[in-house]
Amino acid sequence: ALIGQVVSKISQRETARLSVLEATVTALQERVRSLESSLRDSESAYRQTVDALREAERLGWHALEYGRAWRSWYQDAVDDLPGGLVLPEPPSPPDPIADRL
Repeated sequence: ALIGQVVSKISQRETARLSVLEATVTALQERVRSLESSLRDSESAYRQTVDALREAERLGWHALEYGRAWRSWYQDAVDDLPGGLVLPEPPSPPDPIADRL
């Protein structure tokens, strides 16, 4: 009877350890799933940020081009004013930035 109780206690202890290990593994699996989801979201946000940065850079170049055109127009306008007082037609913005002005 004593041996049976010892075996029973050992079995209960091992069952308890197994339950703790199973709970730990389950918690770790959930944590890994959560981290994988967070990583996917972060990668998506990074790609969107890179795309937005590229678009902003592209629009910046168009804005610089438009600014140069306005500067040239202004210089031409100032040069023409004393003689005939006729201002040339101002440049229109490039299509990529026209809707933003």
